[in-house]
Amino acid sequence: MVIKITSPSRVFLSGPLTMFANKETGDIDPTVVRTVKAMIKVLRRQGHQVFSAHELEQWGKATKGLTIPQIMKRDFAAINAAEYVFILPNWNGEYSMGTAMLEMGPIGARLDALDPKYRRTRTGERLIPPKGIIYLHHKGAKEEAYFKYIITKLRAAHPKHFEYLEFEKPSDLVRIVRERAPPISKTRKTLGKLRLAASRAILKGRNVRFPGGAKYFTSKPRRRPI
Repeated sequence: MVIKITSPSRVFLSGPLTMFANKETGDIDPTVVRTVKAMIKVLRRQGHQVFSAHELEQWGKATKGLTIPQIMKRDFAAINAAEYVFILPNWNGEYSMGTAMLEMGPIGARLDALDPKYRRTRTGERLIPPKGIIYLHHKGAKEEAYFKYIITKLRAAHPKHFEYLEFEKPSDLVRIVRERAPPISKTRKTLGKLRLAASRAILKGRNVRFPGGAKYFTSKPRRRPI
């Protein structure tokens, strides 16, 4: 199933970060930074609100003082508020277990919410299923068992809402995002932005796991971490 984002939406950009850090300087691989920035730029140009932990944490420079529980709480809230998700679990054959354990599980759980019996958590909160999840796999890389299991499950259960794509080089990622988030007319952009602004207010106070995470999505880069 080909997924297209045809109206301004909340987009969660998932992927590894610390595994690309230089062990001596802590700096992130420049190719990774350029590629992810380009992907974000393409999405925001079409009016989409984007959550990127890479950007929020200033490419690894603003993680000092953040605990794992704090990061998990922030990312889970954003995952639950996202309408579309791009998952980038590996690069050059290396897998991010952080992406695997902290993001893939909750993302899969949200897709399961397409089934009415899974739409409420044990605490009574209602999960809103996403409109689409796009999984980006580095061509030729061996699929880790955990990812393979999740992918097989999601592809079989939700073929209309899950798309598996392969890339060979960083520029392919930008091309894929451009194809999946094509140009949007000015009228549709305006209406979409109004819908995004209104959705939080409409759902506020209805015990829906949705509006709380919406605050993490922006139409422009953040200057400081939350």
